[in-house]
Amino acid sequence: MNRRGCWAWWWCVLMLVGCPGPDPVPPPSETTDAGADGGLAADTGNSCAGRVCGSSSAGDFCGSCTAPSICNAAGQCEARICLPACGTNDCGADPGLNCDRQFCGNLGGGCPTGRSCVRGHCTCVPSCTGRTCGPDGCGGICGSCGRGFQCGGSGSCEVNPASSWVVTVTRGTVAERNAAGATWDSLGGAPDPFVCLTISGRQTCTPEATDTFAPVWNFALPAVTALSLQTALVVSYSERDVVGAESICDAGPLPIDMPTFIAGGNTVGCRNGGWSFTLRAQ
Repeated sequence: MNRRGCWAWWWCVLMLVGCPGPDPVPPPSETTDAGADGGLAADTGNSCAGRVCGSSSAGDFCGSCTAPSICNAAGQCEARICLPACGTNDCGADPGLNCDRQFCGNLGGGCPTGRSCVRGHCTCVPSCTGRTCGPDGCGGICGSCGRGFQCGGSGSCEVNPASSWVVTVTRGTVAERNAAGATWDSLGGAPDPFVCLTISGRQTCTPEATDTFAPVWNFALPAVTALSLQTALVVSYSERDVVGAESICDAGPLPIDMPTFIAGGNTVGCRNGGWSFTLRAQ
């Protein structure tokens, strides 16, 4: 090999092993990120940093405060002083400034059993459900009963057994023929009807209505007790002919019940006729 060829060989070796190459590309950093503009943005970390309550700008919940403290705009719990304004109120919420969850009275805003909070005051609530009379539990009454009635233990009006009542026999009707198909009067005329009431063994009769199938008496009997009318009343409805009295309706007991007292009367009848009466408490 001549001298010129040797220098060429050494130059090639130097070029291969002695010349520095290009700088290597550094690996991506774990603490950097690409920004929106292609640059790098720092990691934001915990979005609630420096806040103990409320929400962060990223929408994360940072915590809450214990009442009566509140969370301010900086995310810090701040004491809030209640300015009570109950005054004479003994129930319900305290209307004072910064007094949320504060109440008036010593029952947490409530009232004792049987009372309700009305406009800040424990008020008795009348209890009249299912009652028409008697006390309402608040010093008032649920209603009163009319004359001749009294309030029973269940809160309903009932007849006072000792009350005095007047029975008035008003009017009646009579069929044109009796049960045998014959005329009431032996001479073919209309009947002469009358009503008799026997109360506690004492009988009282209306006057006879002469020759009529629609008698009108409006006859008031002497006053008697409600108990007598309930237990000891016997009635008969008859007509009088020249040969004697003939029954229009068979005689029998007629106990006056509660609906009749309330209605103030009734009508009593049979196949051959009937009669009406009224009841009035004295």
